[in-house]
Amino acid sequence: MLEWSAQSSAWQFVSSARAAECPTSTGDLLSDHALVTFSLCVKKPRLERLWTTCRPWKKFSQSAFEADLRASQLCTDVDALQDLSADELAELYDTTLQTLLDKHCPAVQTQRKFGPLTPWYDADCRASMKNQERWRDVTNELVPMSTDSHGSSS
Repeated sequence: MLEWSAQSSAWQFVSSARAAECPTSTGDLLSDHALVTFSLCVKKPRLERLWTTCRPWKKFSQSAFEADLRASQLCTDVDALQDLSADELAELYDTTLQTLLDKHCPAVQTQRKFGPLTPWYDADCRASMKNQERWRDVTNELVPMSTDSHGSSS
């Protein structure tokens, strides 16, 4: 009977294997092959949960943002901006854009799960998936030719 256990930083494996006790025979021939059975208990690590801050950009209205930006101090009284120093202009720019972004696309707190990547999903796998996505995008852009009922193009 063969028993083994292995541990890594992320996964825990516990297994036991047992070979058949008697040799297998086929007709008059004796075989050295034996049936091996095993059980494998794999414990996945818990995913770490982290809070992140992000903005829901899909809800962002560019036209409303542009209208408010045009009405802001940055765009309305340009002559008054000439008297400001570079530091004051940078501060005005930062506060104006931050205020407008908070109004039109407020930041939200979301909880994300992070965990170890699977060992088989490596750089080659990522590159292959990226190429597959590009191919899918290209084929979706192609417009099929119109055909009549007999399959010939018109």
